[in-house]
Amino acid sequence: MRIILFHSRQPWNQYAGGATGVEDSENYWMYKLMLQVAAILRGWGLEVDAADNTDFDKSGNLSFNDNVKWVNSLRHRNHLVGFSFHSDASGDSMLLHGPSAAARKFAEQLQSVLHAMAFMPFGDRFEFYARRVAETYSTYCPVILIEVGRHDTVVYAEWLRTNILNGFLAGKFAEAIARTIGFQIPSEAPPAEELVVTTPKPAPAVSAPDWPLDNG
Repeated sequence: MRIILFHSRQPWNQYAGGATGVEDSENYWMYKLMLQVAAILRGWGLEVDAADNTDFDKSGNLSFNDNVKWVNSLRHRNHLVGFSFHSDASGDSMLLHGPSAAARKFAEQLQSVLHAMAFMPFGDRFEFYARRVAETYSTYCPVILIEVGRHDTVVYAEWLRTNILNGFLAGKFAEAIARTIGFQIPSEAPPAEELVVTTPKPAPAVSAPDWPLDNG
């Protein structure tokens, strides 16, 4: 069983909360999250290809279509499914999927798992978002796009940064992916936090503000 992971590759998409350039871009954070998830899944024994072709020097020269070409260049690996990591500037956490029955099935399974885990802040739920489903049309295997959270507000952008740095989100998404594809995490496998390089935890993994937050 093999899966493939890649990331958004949209370096112009800057985070809220004082972002100053590419070191705080969506590309930077989603790439870091993708590598963390890959490390955890590999540590549990799953075969994972992760998009090291999408450069971490943040040059901005590659696009989502370049990632799709990379996925298709590895069709000989016969991946079961792929996952692409994004964050969103227009709303809450979302899932996008291609037109095949297999893509829809994986997306529905992932949605069910994520909702049961209930780890997102501010009452967020992962809903399907149809407008950009076409982004997955040209991949040879089913691909699910995971909008891991929103970056349109300061408080949410800071939540994303913090919980990528401390490995919390990587552990949750790795577990969700494993459960979605029916991969049994070995009982003797090391915990997720031992499989990713993290910084000292600067804040609790989930913390909601004391004041009402617009969730639309």
